[in-house]
Amino acid sequence: MSADFDDDRVVTQKTLYKYLNELSKEYRKLVGKKMPAEIILVGGAAIVSQYSFRAMTTDIDAVIQAASAMEDAIRVVGERFCLPQGWLNTDFRKTPSFSGNLIRCSSYYRTFNQVLAVRLVKGEYLLAMKLRAFRSYKNDISDIVGILSEHASNGDRITFERIDTAVKELYGSWEEFSPEAVTFIQRVLEQADYKDLYDEARRNESNTRSDLIEFDEKYPYTLNTRNLEDVIKAIKEKKETKQEQHLMELFNGRPADAADRLPRETRTYDYLDGLGISYQRTDHERADNMEACNVIDAVLGVIICKNLFLCNRQKTAFYLLMMPGDKKFKTKELSAQINSARLSFAEPADMLKYLDIEPGAVSIMGLMNDTEHHVQLLIDEDVLKDEYIGCHPCVCTSSLKIRTVDIVEKFLPATGHDYKTVHLVGED
Repeated sequence: MSADFDDDRVVTQKTLYKYLNELSKEYRKLVGKKMPAEIILVGGAAIVSQYSFRAMTTDIDAVIQAASAMEDAIRVVGERFCLPQGWLNTDFRKTPSFSGNLIRCSSYYRTFNQVLAVRLVKGEYLLAMKLRAFRSYKNDISDIVGILSEHASNGDRITFERIDTAVKELYGSWEEFSPEAVTFIQRVLEQADYKDLYDEARRNESNTRSDLIEFDEKYPYTLNTRNLEDVIKAIKEKKETKQEQHLMELFNGRPADAADRLPRETRTYDYLDGLGISYQRTDHERADNMEACNVIDAVLGVIICKNLFLCNRQKTAFYLLMMPGDKKFKTKELSAQINSARLSFAEPADMLKYLDIEPGAVSIMGLMNDTEHHVQLLIDEDVLKDEYIGCHPCVCTSSLKIRTVDIVEKFLPATGHDYKTVHLVGED
């Protein structure tokens, strides 16, 4: 599934240029041309501005050298484009990746409106900074592989010697780097093709973030910067042990022991049981994408639906779309049928607010939590042709097989939701 959306709430290469240009105008209004400013872009913003493997970042990390009026200019631009507080920030200075040598290790990018000079951290210097951070719950690892891959594709393969030089220029030595980071970069540089490594890194980072969200929900106010890596390691070890001991099975009804289940999952079973709806269940490792669901399909004997949580640009209308997992989603094709232009994926916060579901677990079951009917259900006609529907019980570590007729005639009337049938082709 892929779709291109214009969304001013994230920073792309296009919007980065726009924001910096507007920032320079506001700053110039406040101080004139005689007090120039300089910004060094690091992290995601530096990557988005010069590489194609990563399309966006959620904020702009930077080192800023400017008059105090820059804070007012940042605020004005943020309000103008409805950007979150801290859209441009200097929090990076508080992290281990910061170095006082960044200015001389960065490269000139361009000057906006004769007052704002922007510099970028590039190539091996970005790699050095990402290796210094090396956080498994951020994009550090996939960014490292992506940078190496793009340079190699452009005939500029980065060697360990170049990275070593950058590390020493920025930090003096490798002394403060984790052994895992050093081993990782040495192993990656031995690879001829980076594509599979990049895909694996993206999956692992996504899974780790989801694990932390789930852990934080079970144990609020426990996570902090000091224990994050230890918690991640413990979760990974527990999952590996569980995977070795438990083969995927098909069960009738709810689990006998719900002690380790999230409340939203337990409520799903309560709701279905209360309606007299029978179902089969299988438990598995996190399945938050269609590729992972393909394995589960074989156990359930039914293809799990692709469930997309969408909204219009104004965020005044929300839609839950159910469609076959093997069919591509085309925004324009759906927009024409529901008279809603500029559809985009709704934010995780809205998903949680209306459906009480986290990303990766979107399911028709979430409609039982939408008691005020903010979400309109859309069902592709091919889904209704199947005898059974496969879905998650509001978590992506279990999957259900339910008769389609029970969904339509029992579940939906109980939630008070109607549905609109749509015809999606999904072809290019």
